Amino acid sequence: MWPKWIRICSAALVSGILCPLPVGAGLYNTDEPYRGPRLTGTVAALGFSQFRDVLTNELAISSTLQETPGRKHYLEKSAELERKARGGTLTTQEKVNLSEYLIRLGKVEEAVQLLTPVAAQERGNFMVFANLATAHQLAGRLERAQDYLEQVKYAWPKQWPGLKKEELDWYEQAEKYHLRLVRLRHRAMLLSAGKAKGSETLDDLFGGDRGPVRFSGESGAYEAGKLAARERAKLPKEAVPIVQQLLLWIPGAAPGQEDTRLYWLLGELYNADGYTSNAAYVFDRCVWNHRFPASELREHQKIVRAAQAESGAVVATAPAANQAAPPASGLPETRPVNLHHVLLIGCVAVVVVLGLIYLQVREMRRRRRVL
Repeated sequence: MWPKWIRICSAALVSGILCPLPVGAGLYNTDEPYRGPRLTGTVAALGFSQFRDVLTNELAISSTLQETPGRKHYLEKSAELERKARGGTLTTQEKVNLSEYLIRLGKVEEAVQLLTPVAAQERGNFMVFANLATAHQLAGRLERAQDYLEQVKYAWPKQWPGLKKEELDWYEQAEKYHLRLVRLRHRAMLLSAGKAKGSETLDDLFGGDRGPVRFSGESGAYEAGKLAARERAKLPKEAVPIVQQLLLWIPGAAPGQEDTRLYWLLGELYNADGYTSNAAYVFDRCVWNHRFPASELREHQKIVRAAQAESGAVVATAPAANQAAPPASGLPETRPVNLHHVLLIGCVAVVVVLGLIYLQVREMRRRRRVL
């Protein structure tokens, strides 16, 4: 039997490794691990392959075509909380968690019915308003979504149990862009009557006093892998992480599909940073898989693909409508090393080694006594 101090240290360290990461934002659920860009003192975008993996897993939760591990987990957790709800014993936080399960499963109206009475009572709970806003947004009620996101802004806390200050600050920043996105979409919806097909444009998510961001080169025309300095100055340094976060918050217009206009914007940001392979992948998916009719998007797709062909890069052929485009490369493809986990694993290894040494010494002493 190992000494008591070794057993206690091992249990504490293992629990530190296995405990879930901080709760994610936008769609809040304190029972699920964090989903979003890396927060390591500064905010860093996920590598493209890692981001695609995370986003694909999230989108698959609402798809009924196959029962992925993620979908199975969400069905089980939602069923468990719904049974508890029928008994009338759900706490406010459990209602927030259940609403996130429902929203990702595509049951947005059920989430609205669940949270609407809670919002009238929990005026200081930003999680309630955030989840309710996303549910209304996915249901197409942008004005209601905007109202609730305004409440998120006013109810934002200075601190929250289980969240570090850097996490809360990041979520607050991303929520401001979420509110801006919904305002833009609502305004566009009101002005869209009579517009011709193919006139859809990018969300002006980062435009400000200096005007909208135009993804053009120094020549004034669109260029593969380039962005004019005057346009780059309009972008926040966290532009890619912000769009990644919004894509992970908003499950998409249809099961298994990204929010197309946000995804298009992500492609433009990749191209602006010189990652043309990633941009081509995103543009191809928007055009071929989503059948998005925007003429500007199709023109940019042609320019980027032509530049790839000219440079000798492999250019993908159009996939079938129900197939994903081939993977792209460009941004770092390896998963980030979590130093916290590495340190904890190292400590556990040290404890195990010390325990083995202790047992060996004890055995040697026992044999000496016998002799």
